Amino acid sequence: MAYDHYVMDNGSVDGTNKWLAGQGLHYLNLSLDNKGQCISSNMLIDAILNSGISYDYIVRLDNDITPKTDNFLARSIEAQQELGKGCVLSPDIIGLNHKPKSFGNHATVHFKYDFVEALGGACRVTLPSVWDEFRFTTHGPLALGEAQQISVYCHAENLPMVYVKDVVIEHITDKHFRDNPEYFKRRRMEEFVPYGL
Repeated sequence: MAYDHYVMDNGSVDGTNKWLAGQGLHYLNLSLDNKGQCISSNMLIDAILNSGISYDYIVRLDNDITPKTDNFLARSIEAQQELGKGCVLSPDIIGLNHKPKSFGNHATVHFKYDFVEALGGACRVTLPSVWDEFRFTTHGPLALGEAQQISVYCHAENLPMVYVKDVVIEHITDKHFRDNPEYFKRRRMEEFVPYGL
């Protein structure tokens, strides 16, 4: 499967930015500060849609996921193709902290699907057309409702949201939430403090 990488680095100070610069990525934005997840996602979506390249799918990935299924990206695209173009899809996430309400499971010869009320943002497969009229509005260093915003949009546009049960990733942030609840309780309070943008 052919694909291009579009990467946003939000002010890394651990050498990540230098490593990324040497990777020959299709598009790389090295920000000197943390723009926050929503603004960064918007910047990457704009870069993709304005690239002059016609892509079949856009796959948004957090940098802290670990694939647990071989060829998880290709398998996610296969699942999207099997379901048809009118959905927003994610691999199943190990240890998801906030499990959404399920509308029911569906199985085919190739995959098992869970249709849900809301979809997290660790890995999301969409058609480019999903982004024709939608951008995130929340500002800040954390997601701050990023998943909620796109879920509300999907409901309004009648786009089903689906977890693919046969394709699995682990989201490290979810693991950290489970392992360090007091720290993240404090961080969640910090979300209400405006972030200097």
